[in-house]
Amino acid sequence: EGPESIFALAGLFKLGRTDVLIDITNAATLPNPEVRMAAIGTLGKLRRPSSLSTLSQAVYDPEPSVRAFAAGALGDYGSSEGVAALTHAISDDHPRVRGIAAVSLGRLGIRDTRSLLQPLLRDPVEQVRASAIEGLLRLGEATPLFVAADLLRHPDPSVRGATAQALSATSNPKVL
Repeated sequence: EGPESIFALAGLFKLGRTDVLIDITNAATLPNPEVRMAAIGTLGKLRRPSSLSTLSQAVYDPEPSVRAFAAGALGDYGSSEGVAALTHAISDDHPRVRGIAAVSLGRLGIRDTRSLLQPLLRDPVEQVRASAIEGLLRLGEATPLFVAADLLRHPDPSVRGATAQALSATSNPKVL
């Protein structure tokens, strides 16, 4: 009765047992955060129209790791209807949630969300700034390259690595 059960249900769904979608959706509200994360991640990857409200609601979960999973799942889901929930998530108190929400907004490919991501280039947490760079680069923006150049010189290797990962999201010649 852990995350494994959710993955088994996802397998059954892929084999044609559409009735298990109800069980996966219900698991997104169970007390165990690991089960909630597994259910939310699965719902994002399955991309069923009925799942959007569950994913959107999960960005309000009391557990930061679940909120982060919800932000990522909305990026996987890939619908512009997730922008409102991701807009909430980019102002989350937890940096990981903000960062994943920034990348997910970029993954949606909606150029109008650039104004939502720009302020994250000044976030106090370097990894969030790196995620904002990735989100903006995914939207075709070249302006975050100045911030990226600064982060690539950061003394912390995890910040440099996060920035390099962000830069790999584009094939822009300026980045290369």
